[in-house]
Amino acid sequence: MSENENKAVNELQEEIMDELRSEPAAVQVKVAFAVLATVLGIAAKRDPDELKRAAVELHQLMNAMR
Repeated sequence: MSENENKAVNELQEEIMDELRSEPAAVQVKVAFAVLATVLGIAAKRDPDELKRAAVELHQLMNAMR
């Protein structure tokens, strides 16, 4: 990701977590997966190349969590 994309991600993550901080972890996880599913669905319809890029990012994230 570019520096601008990383900055946007960090800012959005902070905003979302500010809203979710008081929620239980289970709710936070469900919201995160709902957002992920929505984004992937939109990307699949709009731009297959962006969907591939998103899949690579998701794969890297999952590997980092191991």
